[in-house]
Amino acid sequence: MTLDWVPQKLKQSLNQPFVVLPFFALILFLLSFFKIVNFHELDAVDLRFHVRGVQKAHPDIVLVTIDDASLRDLGEWPWPRGHHGVLLDVLNSFRPQLIFFDILFTEKSLSAEEDSKFEYAIQKAGNVILPFFYNSPSPFQATFPIEQFRKAALDTAYVNVNPDEDGIVRSVQTELDSPDGRYFQPAVLIYNLLAESNPSLYKPGAAPRPKMWINYPGAEPSFQAVSFRDVIQSVGTDGQSRLQTLLENKIVLVGQTATGTTDIRATPFSTQSPGLYIHASALHTLLTGKPLRLLPEWAHIVFLAGLSLIMAFNLGKVPPVRGFVLTLGMITVYAALNFGFFAAFQWILPVVLPAAVMILNYVILLFMKYTEIRFEREMISRELAMAAQIQENFLPQEQPKSDALDAAFECRFIKQVGGDLYDWTAFENHRFGFCVGDVSGKGMPAAIYMAKAMSDLRSLSRSLLAPHEVCSQLNHVLCLGNLKGMFLTLIYSVLDMDKKILRYASAAHEFLILFRVASGTAEIVKGPQGVPLGMFEGMPYETAEIALNAGDAFLFYSDGVKELRNEKKQEFGTERLRLAVEEESRNAPDAKQFIHNLFVRMDQYRGTTQPHDDRTLVYVRLRTPGNPA
Repeated sequence: MTLDWVPQKLKQSLNQPFVVLPFFALILFLLSFFKIVNFHELDAVDLRFHVRGVQKAHPDIVLVTIDDASLRDLGEWPWPRGHHGVLLDVLNSFRPQLIFFDILFTEKSLSAEEDSKFEYAIQKAGNVILPFFYNSPSPFQATFPIEQFRKAALDTAYVNVNPDEDGIVRSVQTELDSPDGRYFQPAVLIYNLLAESNPSLYKPGAAPRPKMWINYPGAEPSFQAVSFRDVIQSVGTDGQSRLQTLLENKIVLVGQTATGTTDIRATPFSTQSPGLYIHASALHTLLTGKPLRLLPEWAHIVFLAGLSLIMAFNLGKVPPVRGFVLTLGMITVYAALNFGFFAAFQWILPVVLPAAVMILNYVILLFMKYTEIRFEREMISRELAMAAQIQENFLPQEQPKSDALDAAFECRFIKQVGGDLYDWTAFENHRFGFCVGDVSGKGMPAAIYMAKAMSDLRSLSRSLLAPHEVCSQLNHVLCLGNLKGMFLTLIYSVLDMDKKILRYASAAHEFLILFRVASGTAEIVKGPQGVPLGMFEGMPYETAEIALNAGDAFLFYSDGVKELRNEKKQEFGTERLRLAVEEESRNAPDAKQFIHNLFVRMDQYRGTTQPHDDRTLVYVRLRTPGNPA
């Protein structure tokens, strides 16, 4: 199946970060939404609480705790219910607004008299809320207080709390519908009753539905609290006036906090929080009007997609290191803003998932950039390979066909293409032209310049035999190109085989090395030098002549030969090259073997050090009569 029907622009967009990054952001969101991967966003909520620190709870909330001291002085649990009746009588003498018992009274006690005392106290107070526990929300099944207590109470509220998957209570269900009516969580019921009696002070319907995230003020010390024992024993003592100030017009929550209490839950501030503190924290959340707010799921998707687009726009073209720094900076700034919104507006924005999205976005951008660079390099490599073939076609591969001379040549580039050149040309009357050149620079620019120079050189050498004229005219042509910073050194020669004379001109190129068969020695011929070609218009060049004999030879080379370095950074040098020419000219059977042996010597000298410049050799030897080699 082909995708020819897909518009070309759409095909191209599928390779763009503006499409790829939001797509992977959506993938991460779905992994989180379906709980395939845990990004620990809930742990991040707890971290916000700890970074924010402990706060004082709402001053209208007072806890009456059944603590270790109360159990020690009033006896083991469960107490006679008359104790609770006494507590209610004492509490209501201080005129609190509402009293909530976080204690289940689901069965009659062994003493009907004690139950009656408590029932009478509840009825007399008129402001008591009792708890119940539902076993199943649908179908609704619940365990209520015994009938006499339920009728005496102002109302009842369910005390079920549903921890998150990690066992920590961070939210409460605010309401529950049943066949016989709607029930509320204690904090919600208390707030609704306050709003009914004083709508100007308490906003009706303030509780979120159906779930409220608790804005915990802190652990137990955040709340005002007094021991059950101290309340009962305060009557007729100096502590009575203090409790009057503490409890008057307050909302009192009574519950167990003693060691071994069974109603223990984990909260963001503690792994051992009595249920009383959870209900008190939920009430604190409503009274302060600061429930935690979460982004809806659709907003998460929009937010993550927008974040990905921002990264695609800002990081798509920057270098990897800078992109990494910017990514870390974005994560840091976002984390700071995230906490700021939590502290100021109680917003719970996702933090771990966006950080994961940003990191993944960076990795994807890095991978896309790497893939793009790799693709470009492969394309460049293919182009360079093709350029190398083209350049190879510029350089002559066959040797001159003459019984009177033996010639060989080789060029080794440090890259696929280079700036060295060599050439030979057969003229009339047994004359041959030989040259070696070296373009400034390396790589593709030098190769292109070299191709142009060779083309111009071949054109000029056909009509001009004098080497200095060839150099002068080639200099003129190259100067017309006006390529600043590019130039060519060249040694160009014409070998007259009938007269055995080598005429040559040098444009700042390396001196040729001449081997005399009669003496068996090689010498460096320091002839006249002109300036490099292509630098200055109208420069003079001079032709020099060397008389040769049968068996004599000469070597043209580029500066990459003498400048070759070993592991100690020592150059091969002209003198070492001269001695090598001398030895190999005496021993090598032909020019081709000479070139091979000379490169072997150079490679042995450099060892593991890579050449830093192109190396070119052109070796020409006049054959002796009767020796075809």
